[in-house]
Amino acid sequence: MQNETDALKDDDENDPAFFPCLRFLSDMGSLWGLCRNPACGRARRCKRDPRFCLRRYGALLPPDVHAGSQRLYRGWIRGKSFDDVYDEAPDEIAAVEEWNKRMQARLR
Repeated sequence: MQNETDALKDDDENDPAFFPCLRFLSDMGSLWGLCRNPACGRARRCKRDPRFCLRRYGALLPPDVHAGSQRLYRGWIRGKSFDDVYDEAPDEIAAVEEWNKRMQARLR
């Protein structure tokens, strides 16, 4: 059985859901806070090609933040609420929340 991460890698770039899914992952990890593109910092979200952002900056995320982002993504595509995903992985989701707070504070 193919997991969601593998399915995302195999997605057709012409699929209308492909870029929104990648952008969701990029924004969930606050990769805009690591990006040197001024537009990303101003918008506080990925404004580039999300494939570039995930390739370049995704590896810089702490492991628990990466895991939490993946959990949130899987919950999102399955239609789960944030609270349901949080109940399943509270430590990982808390790590994502803390990371996002630090990224927000960094740019004040």
